[in-house]
Amino acid sequence: MRPRGRGRVRLAWLLPLGALIIAGYAGWQAWGHTGPRIKVHFDQGFGLRVGDVLRHRGIPVGEVKKLALADDREGVHVELLLDHAARDLAREGSLFWVVRPKIGWGGITGLDTLAGARYLDVLPGEGEPQNEFDGLEDTPITALCPPGGLEIIVQAAARGGIRPGSQVTYRQLPIGRVVTTGLSTDAGMIEMRVYIDPPFTALIRQRTCFWETSGVTFKVGLKDGVKLGFDSPEALLSGALAVATP
Repeated sequence: MRPRGRGRVRLAWLLPLGALIIAGYAGWQAWGHTGPRIKVHFDQGFGLRVGDVLRHRGIPVGEVKKLALADDREGVHVELLLDHAARDLAREGSLFWVVRPKIGWGGITGLDTLAGARYLDVLPGEGEPQNEFDGLEDTPITALCPPGGLEIIVQAAARGGIRPGSQVTYRQLPIGRVVTTGLSTDAGMIEMRVYIDPPFTALIRQRTCFWETSGVTFKVGLKDGVKLGFDSPEALLSGALAVATP
């Protein structure tokens, strides 16, 4: 006769062993699909919560895992866990910012967060791998520039009302934006780095002229009287750089 309890003893050992194997496999799968953990420092938390997502090109690529005050209480540390496929976003030069509703010099952004949670966005850098970053307070102008456009330098005697984010217009149609403004190397002129969107690059030629417009036109005539015209709201807020091509 065979002992009846031996099969039960074997089964009692096999069940936890199988559970351990399954748990180990699941852990290995999770580890293989998880990217690096990074830390981004912001001056303010902007309403972020644990579980909010990091997006790139409109899709989730990571998640907020921890929020904490900086040791000197002068800012907030946001810890993010990147997806494995997005691990290359953790590089020197990458720009991180919190997307939120805002009306600024670059226009109106972040309206999708009015009805939903805050989220972070990232513009990838090309440097060495890095795990700590300083976050931006606003959406960078370069994030609003579609690829394939034309970058030019426009010089002027004075900046006037032009600033980063100001529109570039052709016949009151937006065709680009001002990315940066600053002094030339000899401090004799103002240099504006301007980005022209892809469909309009052919408008920029050797004799193309640029001038500042406030977004308001005012005409007085004997026949038509007084006429007041307005450009886009963005031009009214931050001025615009108008373009004419002979």
